[in-house]
Amino acid sequence: MPDALIVDAVRTPRGKGRPDGALHDVHPQALLAQCLTALAARVGFDPEDVEDVVMGNGILAGDHSDDIARLAVLLAGWPESVPGTVLNRFCGSGQQAITFAAMGVASGMQDLVVAGSVESMSRWGATVGLATIDGGNAELRRLHPTVPQGISADLIATLDGTRHYTGSSNSVNLQGSGPYNYRPPVQYFTELAQGFSVEVGTPSLATLESIEAMVPAADRWPISDTLAYHDWHYGGNGDVASFMSALENQFGAPTSLADFERKAQMLNYVSYRAVFEGFQARLWTQNSGRLLWMTHPAWPSNHWQIYSSDYDTQASYYGVKSACEPVHAQMNLPDYSLAVVNTTRQEHRGLTLTSRVFALDGRLLNRHASKVSAAANSTLTLPPLNLPPLLATEDLVLVVLTLDGPNGQPLSRNIYWQGRNDHSQQKLNSLAPQNLNVTAQMAPRGGDTVVSVTLENGGTVPALATKLTVLDSSGKRVLPVLYSDNYISLLPHEPRKVEILCPKGGQCSNIQLRGWNVVPASVHISGGP
Repeated sequence: MPDALIVDAVRTPRGKGRPDGALHDVHPQALLAQCLTALAARVGFDPEDVEDVVMGNGILAGDHSDDIARLAVLLAGWPESVPGTVLNRFCGSGQQAITFAAMGVASGMQDLVVAGSVESMSRWGATVGLATIDGGNAELRRLHPTVPQGISADLIATLDGTRHYTGSSNSVNLQGSGPYNYRPPVQYFTELAQGFSVEVGTPSLATLESIEAMVPAADRWPISDTLAYHDWHYGGNGDVASFMSALENQFGAPTSLADFERKAQMLNYVSYRAVFEGFQARLWTQNSGRLLWMTHPAWPSNHWQIYSSDYDTQASYYGVKSACEPVHAQMNLPDYSLAVVNTTRQEHRGLTLTSRVFALDGRLLNRHASKVSAAANSTLTLPPLNLPPLLATEDLVLVVLTLDGPNGQPLSRNIYWQGRNDHSQQKLNSLAPQNLNVTAQMAPRGGDTVVSVTLENGGTVPALATKLTVLDSSGKRVLPVLYSDNYISLLPHEPRKVEILCPKGGQCSNIQLRGWNVVPASVHISGGP
């Protein structure tokens, strides 16, 4: 059976679904015709080769009526020989249209089909009238009474009485929502998102590879409005102005897309780690819950996400992963107090918490070890590190925390690049590029394929935020891939092991490395294709 492949996808700009919305005056046929024209231009196919245009529409009345797919084909100037059909499966219409198109290709009956959906919500009242889901049939309504979704949710909560219903997730009894833009990490420890906070978000730029996949080459740099379609915009919820200001203040103005992404990942990691470390610093005394807004995007997005729609994972994912370890060592702000967080249901006794403070040239400035026990489901707060005198002389230091079990088994490792102020972070720009020694070995494990990677910093200064990306033999990313860790920071001569779970059938061939001050390299996976 032939494979049905999605070659490309386009959409119109977004507007508000109301009479004064930006797209209200555009006929829905014209909206769809614009997409057809743009799709043919981007992909380069001849419209005459299209064997069907299948569109979903949940209205099919007023100016959405008749065969809007066929009418848009004609409006776009495609040949009259190109057919078009429309279907209505209510809210699932667009998905069903794509499914039907895939079925036609997979069956071998068709080779090229365009599928999607079209609706102009702002034109419903003006051109459609009152929309119903029973066709105005009184007898059907008597046999199967229907209630609009919003009203039915309230009725379930009121009449049923056994199901909790919250009309909106952006405010609950204990805490209002937000923030939705970048804030200094210290604020998550002191004033933001306290109590049971269900909507917390901050910009989260996707990986360089994901950006290159979602934005045409001509629009990538300087940053254009194209990235705004992917939620990187100024103004409104998710305003990136504070993120961009912090990035330039801490690391300097970006000079290219790669440099911008590299600096943004440093902010991603620190910001998202702080969201949850700030929560854990006051666990059960001031804070009881924290949820990110939002995750799992269907549309490629650069805001509030910790992984991309293509399942690539940026630094924010690993910042959250680090903070949410079952047993975790962290440094609280603003006083630099240390803490051991145990979110398991078992007490952990006989642990060793070790803190080390390094200058950027690798000098050890301070070391301290403490024996601690962590009660179940609690946070143990310890005295602060005496960083102010060190920051006064060094301006910026690296703080490395390790937490080991009674038998020396590692439980947590955490690293902070802590500056005297935001501008002090620019000292990181002076770190010389470091070569890493890397080996990668592939082996089967049960029904899975696992790649074991050993990294070692062969240089004389720390290597920060090392990004591993698995590629196939043609140099394309293999997705989805599960990394036990990523954006890894290594002290001089420090080794680290990472396990990578490759997808079944995935051709994991090479590992590409880059980082804050890591010499880019590509390493072949031994035992791979």
